[in-house]
Amino acid sequence: MNLEERKKAFIELGAILKEQMIAQESGNGTDDFSMALRKAGQKNQWFTPQSIRMSFDALLTWFQQDMLDQWLMPYDAMIERQQKAKKVGVIMAGNIPMVGFHDLLCVLLSGNKIQAKCASDDSELIPAVCNIL
Repeated sequence: MNLEERKKAFIELGAILKEQMIAQESGNGTDDFSMALRKAGQKNQWFTPQSIRMSFDALLTWFQQDMLDQWLMPYDAMIERQQKAKKVGVIMAGNIPMVGFHDLLCVLLSGNKIQAKCASDDSELIPAVCNIL
């Protein structure tokens, strides 16, 4: 995938997540996503529905074409020149819902592969979002 295709994948992910969050609030979320949200709250009592919603709302601002273009513009040439994807190991924090997603986003948009270890306190949300991606 080239950079534009990767950006498009994240823009589509943002649209799906927005739909999922709206459906969740109305009680019509998909089983897998709803279950991940419930399990996240059960594993970490700090992950309230409100804190999870705030995290997703913050993430959704990143998944817009103009935001991604502006953020990545200084790196476009370097990313496109990259010949071979590297495997990047990431140990993710888990103190805030989805806090490790920024690391995942950076690695994948840069054209690399990620080997991630989710924090035990946030081991439901990021895998659920990756399954959608």
